[in-house]
Order: sequence, then structure tokens, then C-alpha cells
Amino acid sequence: MTDLKGELSEWFGGPIGHVHMRPDAVGSEHHHAEDVRFSIDGFLRYLERFSGAQTYSVIDTDHPYTGLLYRDISATLTPESLPAIREEVSAAHLSRIRELQSRPELNGHVYSGIEVDIVSPGGELLVTDDVLSQLDLVICSLHYTFYSKATDLRSRAVRLTTAELVSAYMHAVSNLHVDVLGHPTRDIGRSNKDSAYLSEWLPLIDLMKQKGTAYELNFAHFASLSEVPDFDKALITQAALRGVPFFLGLDFHNASEFGLKTSGSVITPENADQAFSAHTEKVHLQFLLKLMRVIRLLESLGITPAQVVNSSDIRFKEWLATRISA
Repeated sequence: MTDLKGELSEWFGGPIGHVHMRPDAVGSEHHHAEDVRFSIDGFLRYLERFSGAQTYSVIDTDHPYTGLLYRDISATLTPESLPAIREEVSAAHLSRIRELQSRPELNGHVYSGIEVDIVSPGGELLVTDDVLSQLDLVICSLHYTFYSKATDLRSRAVRLTTAELVSAYMHAVSNLHVDVLGHPTRDIGRSNKDSAYLSEWLPLIDLMKQKGTAYELNFAHFASLSEVPDFDKALITQAALRGVPFFLGLDFHNASEFGLKTSGSVITPENADQAFSAHTEKVHLQFLLKLMRVIRLLESLGITPAQVVNSSDIRFKEWLATRISA
């Protein structure tokens, strides 16, 4: 297990990305599950217990909505209500940024970030550019439920075509504030995961190379599949051949995805020891093996840590500097 952790550190030596955390210790139901969530401090405590290191860097990349706000938006989102909801969500995330900035020094650096939804064929995002410009990292993703409501796509008999999806991605990637394209292939229908469609994606890959936008290697997506489709592998390979940078994202939302089975609402430094007390080594091993399974996939595709912008603090800072100066 020690050897595996050493190997894992080559990939995760930099900021841990795409983790959905709470900025405080107040319990809140998250829309992905009614499981226990991590506070930022609690997640740092978990990383400390997992590897034994004393300091970490992590990127706070939650959705710009949680709890009741999510339910309200999900119930009322339409093309007509989108502008007002966009302002509401932007204001809420700006408050989160301010709260994060005012926190006392933690045992590890916390970058401010977001996973923001693409909500139109033109790549419009659910948060305003003014708010996005104040973040260290912006991941944009397309979640079909939100996109279909914001565009009234539900009235159609078919999901997004490959051309429509790629076009929306290209518009979103053209936003100066977007740093990472999140789980690009997760919402593709099986019928579109065919080698015949690969050529339709290449203009997007070339645009990402041109702009230095990172392609997210999404652990939650890959770990949920019994077998990763050949299309996903081919697209990652093409991105690597064209020099597109990669970003490792866990995309974990609650404690159960880390193998933790505990009670309560939020894991904090105060209750972390109790949460981890039962079967700690087994829990860590389950999480470790889940990560290593995806690492082995990346290695089989010829991907190395040197191609991953958040595999080390130095690489991440250098890449961010190029994003700021672009």
C-alpha cells in the first residue's frame, strides 16, 4: 500500500481538483445524494490521514448551487427564467468566494474555483463573467438536466447531437475565464460514442490546444464504468497527441464516494476522527484502489503525470500563469 501511495503522489502531488465541499460546517442536503459531505477543513483532515503529509492544496470547485437553491432552480429553470436565475446563482457564489477569502489560515492552501454549467448552444454559462474572473479556476461542464431545461430541449425527441454538443463546448471554451472542460464525454449517448464521430471532436481539441484549456480526466466518470468506451480512450489519445493539457478531477460529492460510511451531515476536523475510526485502513485501501484503477487506464493510453497540470504545485502554478497572461 505504501508503494502505491508513492506512485499516486506522482499524479496527485499538486492541488486536488474537482471536489465538492462546503465552505462551513453547517449541514446541508446536497442534490447528488443525501450522504455526508466534507467541509473544506474536514477534507484537508482526510487528506492528512490518507497519506500522512502535513500540508495540501485543494481547489474548491463546487457547483454554484446547493440544497434548497438547487431545488428551486431545478423546478423553475426555463429559457425565460435563465437571466434572473443566472444573477441569483452568481450572487450566491460571490458570497462563497468572500467567505473563503475571509477564513483563517488552514493546514493547506485552498484555491477558489467552481464547476459551472453550460446552459445554451452558444456556450453561455450559469455564472456571470464578473464572478468567474474572481476565481482561481473555472471548470465548465454540461449537465444534461440543466441544459435541457435552460434551452427547452425537453420538447425534442432526441438528446443533443454530436455537432450540437461540440459546438456548445467550443463556445464555452472560448470564454476567457474557462480553464478546464469538465467530463467532456459523460453526457454523450451511446450511439454517438463511435469512432465515426471522432473527427467531429477534433476542432474542439485543436481549440483547447490553442487556448491552453485543460481536458478533465474525470475519476468519478471513469470509476463508475465497468469498461471505459473505446471512444473515450481515442479522444483522450487525440488530445494528448495534439498537446492539450490534462486536469485530474475527482468529482466526488460526498463521503461515500471515498469509501466512508458515517452519519451526520458534514465531516469537519472536529468529528473527522470519529468518522474515520471504523475500518480506517480498509476505507483508505478502497479509495486507493479506485484511484489506481483509473491511473492504470491513463498509463495504458500513454498519459504521464508531466501532461497533467495539477500533478504538482509547480506545474499548476506555471499553467495558471499562462492562463492569466493569455
